[in-house]
Amino acid sequence: MNTDARPMGSDPEFSAMKLWCLLLAGATLIGGCHRNPVTTSPPTAGALSGDFVPLSQMDVGAAVLAEEENARFAISMRDAVAAANDIAQAVSFATQLSDHPSKLIPLEPSNGGRKRIAGPSDALSQHSPLTDFAALVELTSAQSQLPAHLRAADTYLRMIQSRVPAKLVPKDLPLLRAAASLDLARIDAFQGRTQDLKTQLLTAQFALRSYVGPAHLAAARALAVTIDEDLASSQVLNAMPPSRVSAWLSQVVQWAGAVRWNTPLL
Repeated sequence: MNTDARPMGSDPEFSAMKLWCLLLAGATLIGGCHRNPVTTSPPTAGALSGDFVPLSQMDVGAAVLAEEENARFAISMRDAVAAANDIAQAVSFATQLSDHPSKLIPLEPSNGGRKRIAGPSDALSQHSPLTDFAALVELTSAQSQLPAHLRAADTYLRMIQSRVPAKLVPKDLPLLRAAASLDLARIDAFQGRTQDLKTQLLTAQFALRSYVGPAHLAAARALAVTIDEDLASSQVLNAMPPSRVSAWLSQVVQWAGAVRWNTPLL
């Protein structure tokens, strides 16, 4: 670990920022899904299969990028609710970066006691590297623009994407994107939120089609076709069983080793 990196809990300002980000993310995730009232308990983390890569062995920065790209896709479809949920997930991952250092999004270097600037324009300039602190600032800045200002939210998210060196982005990032969207899709199916379900399935389908393999390429394309066929029928969408989406998620999880998204609904 970088010896210049900020020790966990040693920076009160950053810890306060993390707490604020988590509170905002939770409020956005809960308050954002307002199309249909939530009448059931949300999924909770459960026992995870040992066949998959645990979070401690996975680059959490890739999970942040996956959720961020999904949020931008939702914005392109003018779906502020889905974008807010994706960003909330990204914030949740970003707050874990101090415990799980990332090559994609490294820790904020120590600054000799100087006050860290919290403004989005200063925290992440065009030429500065992306750090965990900068990512949190940009994500929460994007959250603050929703639901009314989609273009402004997209600008903050694009800043995150552009500051990560392309050579470091894993080739299986589309699989992580698909897993993240299917995770939210199965919740939408479980709670009967058809419009949200449609957006998340469209996101998963797009991610699977953008995956270039080579491993699992044919299977990923076949799953994209299956999802497309279901999307073509409003009747199928309205009656989509959560178990069907969960089965798709399990497939993608196995391909990507993305244990984070392999949790039970109940």
